[in-house]
Amino acid sequence: ILVEGFIIATVGSALGVALAIPYAGYLLKILVSLWPDPSVGTFLSLHVSPVTLVIGGTLGLFTAMLAMFLALRSLLKVSPPQLLRGTTAAVEQTTSTSRWPVVVALSLGLSSVGLLLGGSLATNPDIKAGCFFGGGAFLLTGGMLLVRAWLRAPRVKVINGVPALAIRNAMRNPGRSLLTVSLVASAGFLLVAVESFRRPPPPADWKGYTLIAESDVPLFQSFGNGPGFDDLMLGLEKAYADKPTDEPTAARLAKAKATLAGMAVVPIRVHGGDDASCLNLYQAGKPSVIGVPKALLDPMADRKADGIPTAVEQNTMMWMLKKGLGDAVELPNGSGEPTAFRLVQTLTDSPFQSELLIDDEAFRVTFPKDDGYRLFLVGVPAGKERDVAALLETGLATSGLTVTLVKDKVAGFQAVIGAYLTLFQLLGGFGLLLGVAGLAVVLLRGVWERSGELALLQAVGYSRATVVKMVLIENVFLLQLGLLVGTVAAAASVAPHRLEGATIPWMRLSVLLGGVFVAGVMAVIVATFVAVRRPVVPGLRAE
Repeated sequence: ILVEGFIIATVGSALGVALAIPYAGYLLKILVSLWPDPSVGTFLSLHVSPVTLVIGGTLGLFTAMLAMFLALRSLLKVSPPQLLRGTTAAVEQTTSTSRWPVVVALSLGLSSVGLLLGGSLATNPDIKAGCFFGGGAFLLTGGMLLVRAWLRAPRVKVINGVPALAIRNAMRNPGRSLLTVSLVASAGFLLVAVESFRRPPPPADWKGYTLIAESDVPLFQSFGNGPGFDDLMLGLEKAYADKPTDEPTAARLAKAKATLAGMAVVPIRVHGGDDASCLNLYQAGKPSVIGVPKALLDPMADRKADGIPTAVEQNTMMWMLKKGLGDAVELPNGSGEPTAFRLVQTLTDSPFQSELLIDDEAFRVTFPKDDGYRLFLVGVPAGKERDVAALLETGLATSGLTVTLVKDKVAGFQAVIGAYLTLFQLLGGFGLLLGVAGLAVVLLRGVWERSGELALLQAVGYSRATVVKMVLIENVFLLQLGLLVGTVAAAASVAPHRLEGATIPWMRLSVLLGGVFVAGVMAVIVATFVAVRRPVVPGLRAE
């Protein structure tokens, strides 16, 4: 049987891959149209190729063989007389008075509350997201255990009506019913709970600075005061002279000077290199290095490290540099000699997600030829951010200065992460819709094994429509139960995230969840109508 299944699965996988390769381009266009973000299109273009399709087909073949092996192993538990009668499932103990599932479910519920509260108090967004997701997963597992206990609980009450009989029939095979509930619950949970990994809106400032300016050419004076500020005002005067208005230039300069009053500027030296942020889809071999004042670095970080103490964005360290705290990044210094930059501090949601941050004094020693400043942190009074940004870009236009709100720059990095999460949700939703086909097979097998029972009901007076209604109510009830458990657990995992100001795309999630539920209902309808079309007499003979 395994050889037969291997041949069928191999032919199916090869046919699927052969058809997918020539149409991969059209698939990319469809997926990109669903989420028109350039980073998503680039990601798909890099990761969807004939090689990845072949890898996917091979993994699908392996998964199919594993599933067949487990299914055949379960058949060995069925006695030959049962197999001759057409029964393909071992006799299952349908009732149980054991209380351990309830005890474990309550323990998981308490652990879930602890994780959710702990995540709310955490400051690291990755730890926070992990706590939220873990708390929801504990709640999902506890819910599944409660469903298991309910399905196996003894029933002695007399029931009346087709709906009650349908729900009682759901407990006929607790293991198979629990499989249906678990599949739908897991689908609902994963689709919604992934939202807990989205970052809340970034704060308006980073360490008190609300603007970040970048120049194409180095500036040798800070424009916060002194000669650099004078150059800024001269640039504004020239710009106003080139584009005169009804207002005198002197008055416009006076207003500009008043707007710039209270501006604090931190000039930062830059040694150019690769972009190490999430905006770069390739691994950065030589990331940029910037020199910042000591006040912007953690004074408690290890300053006695073997190498130059370095701060880096946490996501950049983990996913782009493939490093951990205490590891070193080897880069050439100003003389071309290899130098160790020891990672001793991590940042979260900073505007410097593509650079390594070191002390300015160490920067001047390591890169003495990189003179001048190309990055500037700017702090301004609240409400003046955009006016100051416009004045800086106008006055220093000859230097190619561009000014961005810190929160907008951080939000740009977060948008890429959000695009990836959305892409994973879409692909996961498609995968779960395909998985519902497997659910249809399970439901069809369950209804087919009960064909004798359904024939007997028709023989004693139940109409075919009533039998169909009973089977539909039974399985739709299981689908609704699974969706309820999964959605409740997922809602608990994203609730703290939502309270922090994050937005949840409920419309898109509702469409995905609705698609999974509708696909499950269609599977139930097909399985039911296929089974009840069997003639009554052969079904009674089997019974």
